[in-house]
Amino acid sequence: MESFNAEEKQFSFPITKPARLVQPSAPTTQTMTNVGGKSYQLSFGDLHRHTDLSLCFPFFDGSYDDQFRYVIEVAEHDFVGITDHARDLSNGQVDSLVWRRSVKEVTRHRLNGGFIPYFAYERSQSQTDHNVISLRDDLLRPFEPHIRDFWKEIDGDTFTIPHNTGRTPAMVQALWSIHDNEKRPLMEIFQGCRANADQNMAAMVRLGYSKGYRFGLIASSDHLSTHRSYACVWSPKRERESIFRSLQSRRTYGATDRIGLVFRYGQNWMGEEVKYRKKDSLFLQITGTRPVKEVRVIKNGKPWKSFKPAEQSLKFEQSLAPDPLDEKEDYYFVELEQSDGNRAWSSPIWIVR
Repeated sequence: MESFNAEEKQFSFPITKPARLVQPSAPTTQTMTNVGGKSYQLSFGDLHRHTDLSLCFPFFDGSYDDQFRYVIEVAEHDFVGITDHARDLSNGQVDSLVWRRSVKEVTRHRLNGGFIPYFAYERSQSQTDHNVISLRDDLLRPFEPHIRDFWKEIDGDTFTIPHNTGRTPAMVQALWSIHDNEKRPLMEIFQGCRANADQNMAAMVRLGYSKGYRFGLIASSDHLSTHRSYACVWSPKRERESIFRSLQSRRTYGATDRIGLVFRYGQNWMGEEVKYRKKDSLFLQITGTRPVKEVRVIKNGKPWKSFKPAEQSLKFEQSLAPDPLDEKEDYYFVELEQSDGNRAWSSPIWIVR
């Protein structure tokens, strides 16, 4: 069992140096690739942000206008989920005026092919807080019933992402006592407002994978955070449903800057479960925003291979053969660090008999 220590410090306040916020950091990031004869586009987003409607930090998170101006004009996101607490949205009443306002803010900021907001909120329930991301505007619900019952209610146009719940053993037990690969396809491995908690979150990820669960990885902000957290996804089109389905397919990675990352097995993407093929190799391609300091390939939760580019270039490619299967399955994912400390984490590839 992993060790989960309570966080001594919950939040780190945002860095507000203007030069850091307004200058694009990655004009060279690769945004197109071809896998399996199909073309994919890279999109950057955030699926965990709040406005002043959430009463945790109302004087810091800002209004809807503040949030949308930030994610569009400063962070230059392609998609977003504003996840105010259900309890602060008229206690989760879907016919309330405050939820109607949220729906209007989503629809009026939608720019076809340019910017895509989703209907979203944070559903706090005992030890299993989840963010709800949906194509539908009618799925706001109170914090009850339990998440397992909520999963029965939603269809394929909605999925959930667990909040940072690795702070106490009770949260760990509550989170991983149940799972649904389709209703909970993603997990945050990094939160901008809890940068000090990333070891706990990484331990939570490893524990979930050790149980055989399938979920991809993203990074998100939560409260207060600016310019640190990116949910990155490769999709056939930069359109609302295409990005949504690609998130569900786990074709994702998390990053703390606009880093480009491709990880595949033969012609299969990260996030997929594939049969072992002796002829195929794992392949990773990185386009950094600063020189790449170290790349680590993790196998079954433990370090397997590592690379330190001699020249610490912005671009790095590597092909490597996975080990032959001794057991039923192995999973591999990639984590990297740049010379400036920014990082990224790919979703796994599960190789099975």
